[in-house]
Amino acid sequence: MTTNSFEKIEPDLVRSFLDGAERRLELYFNDGADGMTGRFFDRLGGSGDRPEIAYQFSADDLLAVSMLGVEIRRKTAIEILIDRASEFTALLAEIPIGLDLWEAEEIHVANGSPADLLWRKLNEVYDIGWVKAGKLLARKRPRLIPVYDQLVKEGLRRHEDDQWWVPLRNLLIGSPNVLEQLHDLRTMSGIGTDISLLRVLDVAVWTLMNDQEQLSSQSLKGTVDWIGNLDESRTRREGSPQEPG
Repeated sequence: MTTNSFEKIEPDLVRSFLDGAERRLELYFNDGADGMTGRFFDRLGGSGDRPEIAYQFSADDLLAVSMLGVEIRRKTAIEILIDRASEFTALLAEIPIGLDLWEAEEIHVANGSPADLLWRKLNEVYDIGWVKAGKLLARKRPRLIPVYDQLVKEGLRRHEDDQWWVPLRNLLIGSPNVLEQLHDLRTMSGIGTDISLLRVLDVAVWTLMNDQEQLSSQSLKGTVDWIGNLDESRTRREGSPQEPG
């Protein structure tokens, strides 16, 4: 995946997103009106790694990925589901099912691995890009491949050209307390054991970053509104400038 940059992920930084994440997880996966569409990613039509479709991309997979706020165009769907289906199926067949990232060998996720090759080939597809490619892989192998997007990248302070899977594997192996905290969060939030621990991490980071982004936007809007009201008040006091006669 991307380059050979294997910069370490700091455990304390990850824990800063996990602390207090129980409520955010509950809200994210809530079935009510407050729940987010992303909650359907893992379960829409059943999981993406269930035996009958584990080695092929399906229409359910594309729809599930769209639940994460990205668009899958018709031309893209045709290329994935029809034109290059056999090519992608051959690579999916080489990626283990039911293997957790922290129990995998590095060769399962390193540059040149079948997962990496599939990610690169998906990047060639019309209007896919690195985020959608990663989300498609995460749908098919939720325990091995994490969802990864710009907000998560920013939150965990990763470089633009970044290898993500290997450093995350190393973190989970080298910091068992992080893994234990992910287990506890999944249990306490009641979201279900079918949600992978990688997905728990993704949602914990993404929701906090999204909340902070929303607060920042609201603060900026409030500042703009305040300046606008100030200008309007000044205009009322001073009178509108007269047009030249």
